[in-house]
Amino acid sequence: MNLFVRLVLGITSQDERLAGLDTSIRWNILPNGRKGEGWITVESKPKDGPLQVKKYKIVKAPMIRFSIRGRATTTWTVEDPQNKEKICLKDYWRAEDRQKELVFLEVAKKLEGVCHYYDYVERACTAEFHGGAKLEQHLLHRHETRVIMQAYGAPIDHFKSPKQMLEALRDAINGEFDGSLCICPACSLSRRPQESLLWRRPAPRYLQ
Repeated sequence: MNLFVRLVLGITSQDERLAGLDTSIRWNILPNGRKGEGWITVESKPKDGPLQVKKYKIVKAPMIRFSIRGRATTTWTVEDPQNKEKICLKDYWRAEDRQKELVFLEVAKKLEGVCHYYDYVERACTAEFHGGAKLEQHLLHRHETRVIMQAYGAPIDHFKSPKQMLEALRDAINGEFDGSLCICPACSLSRRPQESLLWRRPAPRYLQ
């Protein structure tokens, strides 16, 4: 099966990106032909600064959204080679009629006990792959988005003490009902226990 996939990709295009591969993700190949250490390169350009390039080491297999249509969300656990911090790197395709996640990530920075982001990059758009062809009907384009944020913990039902559970629950409620986040549609969607995650540094002032 692997040989068949390689043949199809090789015939499709010599350009890995045009063949649908993410060229920012690279693996070292071991002598036995299996994948070894992997790295993800992130390029970002601040408003008032030069292009910044940073490599993150892959430390865990990705979580993939198995759907033939949609956002194609893929979440990686990576490591910052400078300080060895575990980081969550999320790739997905944002529909052009949806608000940028960056808007809500900026608001969340003001909350205690909530995961904060480090970088937000929009890398490509589906409009770039039409080859300049004029389409008879309007298509809803999607933007390839990459978010680098602090790594989460386990789901809340994996708590190790009553205090840890109450800390996580208090942080979740604080984020859910914070007035500045009421504009975010996601606030009314993520209410399952599996989507409330333990955080390594809960807001300290609520429970002593």
